[in-house]
Amino acid sequence: MDRVRATRFAVKCCQWLENPEVRKDCTSAVIGIRGSGIVFTDSEKLETQETDFDARRAKFVWWSGVKKLGNILSKSHLICNNVNSIGGRDIPDIVEESEKERIEALEAQLAKQTNGKTKVRV
Repeated sequence: MDRVRATRFAVKCCQWLENPEVRKDCTSAVIGIRGSGIVFTDSEKLETQETDFDARRAKFVWWSGVKKLGNILSKSHLICNNVNSIGGRDIPDIVEESEKERIEALEAQLAKQTNGKTKVRV
């Protein structure tokens, strides 16, 4: 897949260099993917409007809304499959009451096995 994408980038770059109508008064550009298309962004616009050079990252991060969902999914995965990893972790709001009761039962079982020496926080 990477070779296919690199080939598409190379073809688009050659077209950009050969066709002045595509360049539109732009002397330098950065090629990238935005949405489902390949786009050229003017280097000056990229520097002034889209990039935070001090932090070395983009000013707008498209996946920031997905981060919370990823955290919820990863925590619920740890809670459901691995009893030892629930200590110190919050139970996500998505987890139903029956799941919370199951976790409390597992905590009680773990405390019983360790004679109460290990504290588990949920």
